[in-house]
Amino acid sequence: MSEIGSYACVSTTDQDPQRQLDELREFTDDTYDQAAIHAYEDITSGADSDRGEEYQRLRSDIENGILDVVIVHELSRLSRLGAGEIHDFLEFCLSHEMGIQDLEVGLAISLDDDLTDRAVSQLIAGAMGDLARVEHKQKLRRIQSGIDAAREAGRWTGRPQLGSMSKTAISRSTPTSS
Repeated sequence: MSEIGSYACVSTTDQDPQRQLDELREFTDDTYDQAAIHAYEDITSGADSDRGEEYQRLRSDIENGILDVVIVHELSRLSRLGAGEIHDFLEFCLSHEMGIQDLEVGLAISLDDDLTDRAVSQLIAGAMGDLARVEHKQKLRRIQSGIDAAREAGRWTGRPQLGSMSKTAISRSTPTSS
């Protein structure tokens, strides 16, 4: 029986990782006979400094030899855990004789692959992670640009400023007069 680690990650509490977990379970059921699935799910954004409790538990289980394969919905979910994390995670898995699969593009790195196939798969996975990180930074820049434009026009509303006493109040920005 294969021991499969399924990792799902979303960025905010408004999002639900259940869709990812359901698709990971369906894939595992279709691909592996009598697999034991260990589910790991995090809610962590790329702006957070920690790397997610469940992610840390996943790495610990890999290190302790509990898992045979790790399946992620998409490798970009790992890029939310910090710069270079996809590269680090792939290296970590391979150094612990662990296979990795990605559902989004079908990327699979297996210990059965020869070294050239592994290297090509790692290169592709790394490029995907780098692109996801760039896309995330561009998205943050676009969001900030929109907020700045709305503030300048006196239309911005949003969460209270960091350090505000109220957690439910909506703050409104008014342009400063020069």
